[in-house]
Amino acid sequence: MDYEYLDFLYQKYKGTALYNLLIEYDNKFNTVFPVNLIDQISTEDLTNAINSNKELTLQTDGNIY
Repeated sequence: MDYEYLDFLYQKYKGTALYNLLIEYDNKFNTVFPVNLIDQISTEDLTNAINSNKELTLQTDGNIY
Protein backbone atom coordinates (compact mmCIF):
# COMPACT_ATOMS: atom_id res chain seq x y z
CA MET A 1 0.00 0.00 0.00
CA ASP A 2 1.14 3.52 -0.79
CA TYR A 3 2.72 5.28 2.21
CA GLU A 4 1.43 8.68 1.08
CA TYR A 5 -2.09 7.25 1.06
CA LEU A 6 -1.59 5.70 4.52
CA ASP A 7 -0.31 9.00 5.84
CA PHE A 8 -3.36 10.77 4.42
CA LEU A 9 -5.68 8.25 6.11
CA TYR A 10 -3.80 8.54 9.36
CA GLN A 11 -3.90 12.34 9.38
CA LYS A 12 -7.57 12.65 8.46
CA TYR A 13 -9.29 9.57 9.87
CA LYS A 14 -7.10 8.11 12.66
CA GLY A 15 -9.20 6.98 15.61
CA THR A 16 -12.39 6.56 13.60
CA ALA A 17 -14.19 3.39 12.62
CA LEU A 18 -13.81 4.50 9.01
CA TYR A 19 -10.02 4.49 9.32
CA ASN A 20 -9.90 0.87 10.45
CA LEU A 21 -12.41 -0.20 7.80
CA LEU A 22 -10.50 1.54 5.01
CA ILE A 23 -7.29 -0.22 6.03
CA GLU A 24 -9.10 -3.57 6.22
CA TYR A 25 -10.82 -2.97 2.87
CA ASP A 26 -7.59 -1.96 1.17
CA ASN A 27 -5.75 -5.00 2.53
CA LYS A 28 -8.55 -7.41 1.60
CA PHE A 29 -8.87 -6.23 -1.99
CA ASN A 30 -5.22 -5.24 -2.46
CA THR A 31 -6.27 -1.82 -3.64
CA VAL A 32 -6.54 1.76 -2.47
CA PHE A 33 -10.04 3.08 -1.88
CA PRO A 34 -10.39 6.23 -4.02
CA VAL A 35 -9.62 9.25 -1.83
CA ASN A 36 -12.26 11.37 -3.55
CA LEU A 37 -14.96 8.84 -2.57
CA ILE A 38 -14.07 8.34 1.10
CA ASP A 39 -16.45 11.04 2.32
CA GLN A 40 -19.26 9.44 0.30
CA ILE A 41 -18.97 5.95 1.76
CA SER A 42 -20.54 4.81 5.00
CA THR A 43 -18.97 2.50 7.55
CA GLU A 44 -21.93 0.18 6.98
CA ASP A 45 -21.24 -0.06 3.24
CA LEU A 46 -17.55 -0.76 3.86
CA THR A 47 -18.37 -3.41 6.46
CA ASN A 48 -20.83 -5.09 4.09
CA ALA A 49 -18.29 -5.07 1.26
CA ILE A 50 -15.60 -6.61 3.46
CA ASN A 51 -17.93 -9.26 4.87
CA SER A 52 -19.40 -10.18 1.50
CA ASN A 53 -16.00 -10.09 -0.23
CA LYS A 54 -17.40 -7.67 -2.83
CA GLU A 55 -15.26 -4.76 -3.97
CA LEU A 56 -17.15 -1.46 -4.22
CA THR A 57 -17.19 0.54 -7.44
CA LEU A 58 -18.46 3.96 -8.43
CA GLN A 59 -21.38 3.59 -10.78
CA THR A 60 -22.36 5.94 -13.60
CA ASP A 61 -25.31 7.20 -11.51
CA GLY A 62 -22.83 8.53 -8.96
CA ASN A 63 -23.56 5.89 -6.32
CA ILE A 64 -21.10 3.42 -4.86
CA TYR A 65 -22.10 -0.27 -5.04
